[in-house]
Amino acid sequence: MTALQQSGHEAEAIRIPFAVAEPERLVEEMLVARSIRVRNVDRAIALRFPAYLVPHPNKVIWLVDPFRHAYDAGSASRSRNDDRSRRIGRAVRGADLVAFAEAKRLFATTPVAAQRLQRVSGAEAAVLPAPEENSGDWTATVEQLLA
Repeated sequence: MTALQQSGHEAEAIRIPFAVAEPERLVEEMLVARSIRVRNVDRAIALRFPAYLVPHPNKVIWLVDPFRHAYDAGSASRSRNDDRSRRIGRAVRGADLVAFAEAKRLFATTPVAAQRLQRVSGAEAAVLPAPEENSGDWTATVEQLLA
């Protein structure tokens, strides 16, 4: 974010509160993310679940790491292969498919993250590593940032 600002872009981070410890609330929190409206922002760059569920006409998803617990309906539910856990997992996969289809571009920061995303959702992401601190050899071309 600092690099964007130093390059002359107006950028700000927005964090969406998310409680991973409560798999029962996962669907509710996904709905909250989908209901958020971001206005007066040229481009939204989402880095994590559930931020990439926020709708925006010029959304780019740059996944740091796919949220594995979401696909398991939460780590607490992973050991229980019950109907509720399966329904939550299906809801997450469905929301992801919508969000990934909405995105103008889909990136992952590492080959491992891209492979995991392909394996769990079927979505293909180009690998775009995060720049090293103070590398100075890259330029961002976004106007604003939503994370």
